[in-house]
Amino acid sequence: LNCLAAGCASGIAAGFNAPVAGVFFALESVRVGSGSPLGPAMQLIAAVLAATVAQLGLGSSPAVNLDRVMTQWEPRDSLWELPAFLLLGFVCGTVAACLQLLGKFADRGFEWLQQRGVPKFVFPVIAGLCVAVISMNGLEEVVYRGFENVNLVLLEVDGELRPPGAPEEGSSDQLGHLLGLLVSKVILTAICRSSGQVGGLFAPSLFMGATIGGIFGRGLRDYAWSLPLALGTFTPFSVPATYAVAGMAACMASICGVPLTAVVLLLELAGGVSYGVVLPTVPA
Repeated sequence: LNCLAAGCASGIAAGFNAPVAGVFFALESVRVGSGSPLGPAMQLIAAVLAATVAQLGLGSSPAVNLDRVMTQWEPRDSLWELPAFLLLGFVCGTVAACLQLLGKFADRGFEWLQQRGVPKFVFPVIAGLCVAVISMNGLEEVVYRGFENVNLVLLEVDGELRPPGAPEEGSSDQLGHLLGLLVSKVILTAICRSSGQVGGLFAPSLFMGATIGGIFGRGLRDYAWSLPLALGTFTPFSVPATYAVAGMAACMASICGVPLTAVVLLLELAGGVSYGVVLPTVPA
């Protein structure tokens, strides 16, 4: 069990360049109920070594680029926004429940096909065709390309970049595009996992969280901009990408069941640039 936990910590540490988050992941998921005093030390050593080797081969840059986004939330000016982040957390939990429900429906659908004589090796092909059809209709960001697609969504939410297939900034369909990415990702993740394709939930949960937070933040900025004035404050809502970052952590916590790992991973991805955004992320 110690080796299993150390392997999980190493995988997260190498994949995200986040050794401390890897240790927390092992403690939250694999090591539940185990009291071995040597376990955390083994996991920490394995995670640091894995992150070091990954940095030697791939560089020290984080998997998800949060350099600009993390400096946008100032506690002294934005504490009044905490209820909005709580609501964001509720939305992320609802999406996680929908993903689980869709997974059960997909399981039943593939069982039905199997009962009709469709061989199991065809199921991944069906899932792949679903991904191809959706991605070729203006939603190619749903295809996994490392964490590049998560970075693209963050930049789209922040208005700095227009990813392939996204509408022009300022278009009335901007929120619709993000909503399409979210719905497509949830459905395709459920189908692909039920079909037998190999894949995890960490990267999809970050992508879903970024789109949820982006929709939430842009909606507040574009359609509820007068709410701060009604509440008696002249401080506007935080930039939409700040909500996207909080949504990433909240969605990963709800889908993967690792809330501490999500918060620590957020800090490591930010490289310690700003700890202020942790406050709205924890309640979310």
